[in-house]
Amino acid sequence: MRRIRQALDHMILSAIRIAIALPWLLAAYLLRFLYRFRIDGKARMPQEGPLIVLFPEIGVISNVSSTWAYWQVLRKPLLDSPDKVVGYAQEQLWALPYLRLIMQRVANTRPLVAHAAGPLAFNLLDGYRALREGGIVTMNPEGDMPWDGRPLPLGSGAAWLALRTAAPLVPLVWEASIYDIWPRWRIRPWLRGRPTLIVGETFRLCDTPMATVTPQDVEAANARIREVLDRLTYGKGGVAAWMGPPTQGGRVLDEPPDVGIGHAAARPRQAGEAPPIWRRGVAQILWRCPVCGTLDAVRHERSREVICTACDTRWEFRRIRGKDYRMRVVQGPPALLNVEMALAAWYDQARGGFAPQPVPVEGVELHSDEHVYLWADGVSLAPAPPNPLIERWDGHEPPNTVPPSPPDFGRWVTIDQGRLLLTEQRLLWRGEQGELDFRLDAVRGVSLWLVNTLGVIYGSAPYRFSLGPENGLKWLAHVGSVAQERAEREGRRVTVSRF
Repeated sequence: MRRIRQALDHMILSAIRIAIALPWLLAAYLLRFLYRFRIDGKARMPQEGPLIVLFPEIGVISNVSSTWAYWQVLRKPLLDSPDKVVGYAQEQLWALPYLRLIMQRVANTRPLVAHAAGPLAFNLLDGYRALREGGIVTMNPEGDMPWDGRPLPLGSGAAWLALRTAAPLVPLVWEASIYDIWPRWRIRPWLRGRPTLIVGETFRLCDTPMATVTPQDVEAANARIREVLDRLTYGKGGVAAWMGPPTQGGRVLDEPPDVGIGHAAARPRQAGEAPPIWRRGVAQILWRCPVCGTLDAVRHERSREVICTACDTRWEFRRIRGKDYRMRVVQGPPALLNVEMALAAWYDQARGGFAPQPVPVEGVELHSDEHVYLWADGVSLAPAPPNPLIERWDGHEPPNTVPPSPPDFGRWVTIDQGRLLLTEQRLLWRGEQGELDFRLDAVRGVSLWLVNTLGVIYGSAPYRFSLGPENGLKWLAHVGSVAQERAEREGRRVTVSRF
């Protein structure tokens, strides 16, 4: 009778998990039908632990299809022993209720918080225990999805677990063509493409568990992981071959041309309401014109044309299936006519030599040696609970510590709306309830959630600023640059998401 009851309980739990994941699975199978996903090397996936599955996400489809991929290559362990399967997801995803339900009830997933050492270490212990008991850990070792299709810096989680447990790693990697189908900056996917999900060869970072793991050990391990992931994702030619060489008039150039910020004279950008941030296409990542350096001047209003409203440079924009997108100058400075480069290369030019510049602003009291670099109205402020600021608002400095209980990630509480300003000393918040000074010398992390929500770790307390129509990458670049410069002068570190 006891065995029958256990079998029934197991069947009920499995049915619940499948029911919860059903919409996600249907979406993934629809994409599977549209794009005819292929799996290369499915037989290479071990079906028993201990095992660390590395699943980087290079485009939106790889994120949507992650549940389908797990069901295809890890079906038996996920359904039969979920207590031995620990998955990690970027804390950002925990703000979406349905995804949080899937991750908690189906995949036994924990939030992996890259900007907070305490929660990161606490959650990694769950994976450590599972691996020691012969379980499986799944994670995106980069912790985020790139904007331009290129690899992001690896976090320390996968390397630390592999070194401390000697568990083998297996890469579950989409080839790079998954990016051009649906990049992070595009509102909807292209309907053509045929990407491949690659199950790589299992490998180890060490033969026996290491009692202590130093930062140097993690760095060396990450170099090995990076080489494996890049070879599978981009092929033998690597990222350079995926981007393609710069050309001018069809002639291959030995190196990118001197685009040079200021190559064209800029005028004040044209007035007019910009489209919603999620409809701006490549203007989301080209928040600074790569030719004249003007902020918020690039427009991508038609699928094959990108223009700068400040210097009148125009690009022809093309998708190259399986490769990075390409942009060719068709109007602009004579020296740049017919220059064609990958979108990622133009993005590099837009960021090159960037330094925040003072801007005029009225109605705000500043210190005598203080300048405003960026400001926006209609910004919502939300601390992560538990945070005393949710219950009361005392003084000008927000709490920089949180109570001993673990933060309730994914359940942010919006408490006010107002103006946010960045200076070389602080993030100044002016809302209906009063003013708050987020001193930059207390900022420990700066990140971007989805498209236009700025995340700040103030001491050990997480905060978010929903920026409305503002470009989130622009704010990340400004706040991250100012915070890092200050931290370097003071001999400390600030974690900033790549922009």
